[in-house]
Formats: sequence, C-alpha cells, structure tokens
Amino acid sequence: MVPRFLKHTQPFVLVVTFIALFGIAFLYSWPGDITGAAPVGKTCIVPDDETRISEPTVLCGGRYSLTRGLIVSGDNIIFDCDGAVLTGADEGYGLLLRGNNNHVKDCIVEHYQYGAYIEGQDNNLEELTLRNNDYGIFAKKQAKAYVYSTTFSNNQQDILDEGGNMFANNIFP
Repeated sequence: MVPRFLKHTQPFVLVVTFIALFGIAFLYSWPGDITGAAPVGKTCIVPDDETRISEPTVLCGGRYSLTRGLIVSGDNIIFDCDGAVLTGADEGYGLLLRGNNNHVKDCIVEHYQYGAYIEGQDNNLEELTLRNNDYGIFAKKQAKAYVYSTTFSNNQQDILDEGGNMFANNIFP
C-alpha cells in the first residue's frame, strides 16, 4: 500500500530526496570532520615538554611526565587527550591555551601550578580531571571560556576566574 501523498509523486523526486538525505547522513558520520575524532589517516601522538598543538590532535593514552606541559596554540581545533595523564613538577602549567575557539577534552592534569591556564578566547574544556595543582584552572577575563563536566580535586584553589567565563556541571568531590 502506497501512502496517498506519494501516489502522484514522480519517481525522480523520490530518488533525489533519497540521495539528499543519504548525503547529509554520510557527511555527519564522516570521521574527523564533525565527530572530533582524529582525522582520517592520522594516529595519536606522544607528547614532549611544551608540545605545541596547532591542528586536530589525539594523544596516545598513557601517563606523561611533562615538567613544562602542553601548549594549545592553534585556532578552531579539537584536542583530545584520550584519558592521558599529564604530570608536572608542581610548577608551570599542564595545559596552556593560547589559541581561540578550541575544544579540549578528556585530559587528566596533575601536579602543576596551573592545571589549565587559559589566555585564548572562546575555548571549551570538557571532561577534564584537574587534581593536585595549585590552581585547577586560571581563566583570564577576556578568555570567555566554557568549562563543563570537569572534575576538580585536591587543588589548593580549584578555579581562579577573572570574570566572563562559564563553568557548568563540574564536579568537586
């Protein structure tokens, strides 16, 4: 049984509609473009001290002793730590965000003066764990950062916010 509204529809229109819907679904499922996964053909990286992140990057899961942390210097990128633990020497920063409009996620940052130091504008930080730092996050006034679903524990001060930043659904055990 064919629905009444389709009885007088040309087969060409149905084929074009199907192709258009299939194309949209295909684009939204393409790895690396919309989902934030590593771009096709790229693998994870193992960071060194002061590694500069300037393109979409995924860290290899693991534990890294980085006395000088990582610098996110690019714009409009997704940086996924994939659960990696960044451990410092109780000074400096674990993550320094200098770029703008970036998305940083799934990092565990411990034993730095600043777990995350945000200078750039419009950065999103999601599902981080910031523990055993002097300051979990320092966010400059002009940063307009959005920090959500982040766990803060055993920091001397969890958040040092100069104003204009948003914090939502964070966990303070």
